[in-house]
Amino acid sequence: MNKKEVAKLLKNIGELLEIKGENEFKVRAYYNGVKIIENLDEDIITLVKEDRLKDMKGIGKALNDKISEYVNTGEIQYYNNLVNDTPKEIFEFLKIPGLGPKKIRDLHYNMGIKTLGELEYACVENKLLNYKGFGEKSQGKIMEGLKTLNKNKGKFLYSNAYDIAHNIMNEIKKLDAVKTMELSGTLRRKWEWISEIDIVICTENKKEFLNRIKELNFYSSFQEESDKISGMTNEGIMLNIYMASPDEYIYKLFETTGCNTHVNKIKSQVSQEMILNAGSEAEIYKSCGLEYIEPELREDEGEIEKSQNNKLPKLVTLKDIKGIFHVHTNYSDGINTIEEMASMAKAMGYFYIGIGDHSKSSFYARGLSESDVRKQLYEISLLNDSSKDMRIFKGIECNILEDGALDYDDSILELFDYVVASVHSGFSMSEEKMTDRIIKAMSNKYVTILGHPTGRLLLSRKPYKMDFEKIIKASVDYGVILEINGNPHRMDLDWKMIKEAKKYGAKFAINPDAHSIEGIYDTLFGLNMARKGGLEPSDLINTMDVSKVDMLFKNKRLRS
Repeated sequence: MNKKEVAKLLKNIGELLEIKGENEFKVRAYYNGVKIIENLDEDIITLVKEDRLKDMKGIGKALNDKISEYVNTGEIQYYNNLVNDTPKEIFEFLKIPGLGPKKIRDLHYNMGIKTLGELEYACVENKLLNYKGFGEKSQGKIMEGLKTLNKNKGKFLYSNAYDIAHNIMNEIKKLDAVKTMELSGTLRRKWEWISEIDIVICTENKKEFLNRIKELNFYSSFQEESDKISGMTNEGIMLNIYMASPDEYIYKLFETTGCNTHVNKIKSQVSQEMILNAGSEAEIYKSCGLEYIEPELREDEGEIEKSQNNKLPKLVTLKDIKGIFHVHTNYSDGINTIEEMASMAKAMGYFYIGIGDHSKSSFYARGLSESDVRKQLYEISLLNDSSKDMRIFKGIECNILEDGALDYDDSILELFDYVVASVHSGFSMSEEKMTDRIIKAMSNKYVTILGHPTGRLLLSRKPYKMDFEKIIKASVDYGVILEINGNPHRMDLDWKMIKEAKKYGAKFAINPDAHSIEGIYDTLFGLNMARKGGLEPSDLINTMDVSKVDMLFKNKRLRS
């Protein structure tokens, strides 16, 4: 035991007391004690054994007793009690570089942010800017701290892993030894979270490629095999680079893309020679008498059998998407104006956009009062009058209260073209109560879309408990569309749930849940889930033209 260990323990006590909201003089006493112990010239154990620690300036009876207890027993019961009384999530927050106890207290107790994932999501949506003591600079520092903390966790959001992979590929493609390359593995199959990046490169000179790749310093550590380099990147994610000659490239891409059982089933139906001689992946499947199976579907979830019977879905593509819904503006917690969001959507080739700011009970997100609603709807009307090639649908993201009611009455709800109903609180309800809550909300004739249906935050918050089968059936009965939320922290619905809901005839909407013009690009992540869930253009309302969407929204209210 040395003075550093003692100082660290005193610092921990001070931080927990500050987070707890204890008297500032009491907190300061522990922080001062840290400095005193760190600057000691004598051995801490000797001072305690000779009972001289209490004579030092700044070391009162309470500190002396606790330090002595630690030296003599190896623990401090007071600290143990503090730890037991502190929510375990707090200790995760304390690991974030640059985030102090005072801000942790505000985040956890005043803002209700309980997990690191919720904190990252709050930063992405600029929710912290609404609170005193948090500005763009501090929010940016928290995001940087989260990135540093997440380095060694081993799991990355698809969006983060994709960015890392493409930065690496942009460097690799500069090498003369590389003819072509492509992502493989779970990134190519579009999983929501990624633990490894797989890249297949085509080269005629593996030795030269190996020498050059080492110079690029992608890896913090790596190991070589005959046709593969594996190791941890500087960002903390495993990177596997597969090297293939031109004759091997298609086979290696096929072999490393699908899950093992999918690949093995295909291999069992065709000779190795035929696979190696294939000029494309489509030829590999054709040699087995199969339709081409898109990478997203290669999970051994019945796709091979469907291919045998020519029943594979014709997956929706980005070109099929004509418009988007559920975007936020600076009327609530978004950054950009309505006009800026609409202009960006138009520049991206969309024909319509649906505004969906937060409703009045979302005080943390500057939810719209009734007067704010009327002001916004008037502005949208003016913008629609001045534009013939971009329709702005008037919408709102309405809170589903704990009893299943919405937080506007019908006189306000009837003013919108569409309403997204979402759960934003009360996640710990029983399965029965949550199911009843959501179904009651969907029974409201003004509810058009069920927003982020499971409430999950990837790598952070599990879906709330509910009977999803009942939710699906109710959505079909009431004509409510299920959202596929493209925010990379959500990607909600899950692709397996999408497959299940499609069986019942549910309809879907891919929405970016954008809070800035850049956030509109998150539509792509929603598209990933839609494709992985086997959706075709006819399953989605985003593929309809403006007049059909308009008619759909109006008919929804008539059928209820």
